[in-house]
Amino acid sequence: GVTEAGNFEGKNILFLSELPEDRAFAAEVSLESYLDKLSADVEKLRASRELRPKPYLDDKVITAWNAMMITTLAQAGSILEESRFLDAAITAAEHLWMHAWDPNEKHLFRILRDGKLSESGKLRDYAYLSQSMLTLYDETGDELWLKRSQSLVDSMVEKFWDRQQGGFFSVTENDAADLIARHKDRFDESLPSGNSVAASSLSKLYRRTGQHIYARLADQLFQTFAAEIVQIPTSYGYTLKALQDHRDGSIGPLEFAGSGSVRVSVRVAGRSDNRIQTIVEVTLADGWHVQSNQPLADNLIATKISSVSEDWQFENATYPPADEAYLSFQTDPLSVWSGTVQIPVEFKTAGEPDSALQLNLQLQACNDELCLLPENVQLELPLGLVTG
Repeated sequence: GVTEAGNFEGKNILFLSELPEDRAFAAEVSLESYLDKLSADVEKLRASRELRPKPYLDDKVITAWNAMMITTLAQAGSILEESRFLDAAITAAEHLWMHAWDPNEKHLFRILRDGKLSESGKLRDYAYLSQSMLTLYDETGDELWLKRSQSLVDSMVEKFWDRQQGGFFSVTENDAADLIARHKDRFDESLPSGNSVAASSLSKLYRRTGQHIYARLADQLFQTFAAEIVQIPTSYGYTLKALQDHRDGSIGPLEFAGSGSVRVSVRVAGRSDNRIQTIVEVTLADGWHVQSNQPLADNLIATKISSVSEDWQFENATYPPADEAYLSFQTDPLSVWSGTVQIPVEFKTAGEPDSALQLNLQLQACNDELCLLPENVQLELPLGLVTG
């Protein structure tokens, strides 16, 4: 009960020492009556507390922090098949783009509060937001997000890139005027560094647009910090992940090929006993095509799927009918796919799988003027998705 001595630093903190059922029994009243009285007492306490000065509320919107949440929501919406998460990510991204980005000056602000902008964006704001826009592009296929990410990255390079030694500074030259030194945010600690996220965005933009300038900048960035990465690799965890993806290509349920002209994804369509049915979807940009699984000449690269998982055996793929096409530089007909192609693929496992389902898609992207080099695109479905 309440005492003069109190129960915490000379004051009384009220709490229920017994269950409501026990208190009602001891007072010889019904539980309903006891709860009604308890509710009335709680309302009196709440009214009294409302008279106290309220603590300050930090209600500012920080661009980089919101960008991280946008990335998380977009990925969660896809993995958990929760459209409300993806909708929330899109709403937040639209809000930041409309209110924190100045399209005329190509300038991003860091803080938004009560409709007012303050503090120029730092490297992390540009890098994190560009990454979130790329994630939305991957999850929706809407090129608007790709273009917005590209605008952010182009501005980031213009404002933060060190043209003498490589890598990105943390602040712009103007913001560094009063600083002793212009720092580079490079260590991956509780949050990925601005440079590591920037490197990831550059690499992903290259794979999605085919513009080599982004690949060259990513290469230079990794070279800038190479000596430190070798000496203290534990301080560059996210950077090393970005480097691996840049060098070998990332592996997941969504990948890109053909310098961004081909988008490839895989999803689970069904499960039965020791089998899993998947859908591999290949989307080609306008004007591009790939050979079907049965090309009409021996020197052409067939588009085919195979398994690269030890636990999963390729059973069959149901390839769709192909179109007959003629190219400007070839007189013989071709058996090709264009637009969006869906290929049902079935795999089986002998027992309880211990690894993710990985598959390989062989293809060669071509248009009416040229063919790019043949590619092997690796896709992966995490173990949790394939086993349900």
